[in-house]
Amino acid sequence: MNPQNESNGAGQNRARVPDGAKILLFKYDGIGDMLFLRMFFETLSEVLKKRHIRADFLCCERFRDVLTNEEKKIFEAVHFERAGNFLIGRKKLKAKILSFIPKYAGKIAAHGKIAPLIGTHFDVLMNLNITSNVEKGLFGALKGAQRFTTRNLPGETMNFPCDKCVTMRYDNFVLNLYRDILSEYFDTPFPIPSLSLPFTKEQSLRTAVDVLGEREYVCFAPFTSSHTRNWDARNFVFAARELHKKTRLKIAILGSTREKSIFHDIQNEPNVINLVNKTSLRQAMHIAAASKYAIVCDTSLMHFARIGGSNCICVSCGDCNKLFVEYPKEYNIRQTILYPESFDPAIGVRHSGLNVNLITPQRVLGKIDETWDL
Repeated sequence: MNPQNESNGAGQNRARVPDGAKILLFKYDGIGDMLFLRMFFETLSEVLKKRHIRADFLCCERFRDVLTNEEKKIFEAVHFERAGNFLIGRKKLKAKILSFIPKYAGKIAAHGKIAPLIGTHFDVLMNLNITSNVEKGLFGALKGAQRFTTRNLPGETMNFPCDKCVTMRYDNFVLNLYRDILSEYFDTPFPIPSLSLPFTKEQSLRTAVDVLGEREYVCFAPFTSSHTRNWDARNFVFAARELHKKTRLKIAILGSTREKSIFHDIQNEPNVINLVNKTSLRQAMHIAAASKYAIVCDTSLMHFARIGGSNCICVSCGDCNKLFVEYPKEYNIRQTILYPESFDPAIGVRHSGLNVNLITPQRVLGKIDETWDL
C-alpha cells in the first residue's frame, strides 16, 4: 500500500495517508511542540476511526507527562523512548535508523522502546518534528534510507517539516503550522483547536499548594535547552531580590540538574523557594500553570504559564518569535515579550547573533511595574 500522491501546485508531490493504512507517527522532542500538537488529537482520533487508519506513536519519554490517558488511547501503541537515544552523532544516527531494519537487527543494538518496532510493517512513517535542525538532519537521513523502509517496511517517509520549515517555521504560529500539515497529509480539514493543558486548573493549584505551601506566587523558569535563549542567571537573581522589595509573594525557581548550583547564593533568602532539581517535570508544569506571575525564557514552561492564565513576561532572543513566542491576538492570552532592542518582531525570522542578555533586569523590572498589579 503506497501513500496517495498529488501535485501541490508548487512542482512537488504531496503524499496523503491512504484509507486502511498502518502508520508510525514520530515526534522526537520539544515539550512545547507536543503541548500544541496534542490539541489536535481529538480531531485526529475521529479521522483515524473514519478512515480505518491504524497508528502507532513513537516519541520522547518526557511526553508521558504531556499526554493525557485519553490522548494516548487514540493510538494502537505509544512507544516512549529516551531523548538521548534519538540524538545524533552520525554513527549513532545510522545505528538508530538501521535498528528499524530486520536485516541489521542482530548487528546493531536497538535501544528502549524502539526494539519492538523492528520488523513491524508500516505503510507510512510520518515525521511530526518542526523546530530543530536536529530533526532536519534525522529525517534527511531517513529519507536517504527510504530504500530500506521501502523494502523491509513497505512505505514512504513523509518528510514534510524538513521541506517546508525553511519558509514556514518562523512566521507561522505553531497551531497554524500543525493544522496545515495534518490537513494536507490526511486530506481532511483539521480545525484550529482551543488552547488547553493536559490537566485542570484545580489539579495545578493542588500541586502548587502541596509543593510550595502557597496559592499565589511568582514563577521563574530561567533555562531552556537552547543556550542562545537563556537569560543569565545573575539577571534572575537580581530580579528576585528587587521583587522582594515590591511584593510579599514567594518566588518559585524551576530548573533541572544542570542549573542546580547557579541559584545557590539566593536559596536561603526568605522570599525564594528554590525548586531547581527538586520537582518532577509534571510538578514543574503544574507550578508554572498555577502561578499568578511568571518571568520566563523561551521555554516550554512559558506555554504552561500563559495557557494557565499567569501574567507572564518572556525574555526572548527572537529566534522563533512568530512560531512560539508571540501568540496571535485572537487567543486573548496575556503576554508581555521583551526582545533585544535591535530585534524587529514584525519580521518573524531567526536573527543570528542576537543576545538575549542585551535585555537588562532593569528593563524587566520596569515592565513588571507597568503590567503586574503588585
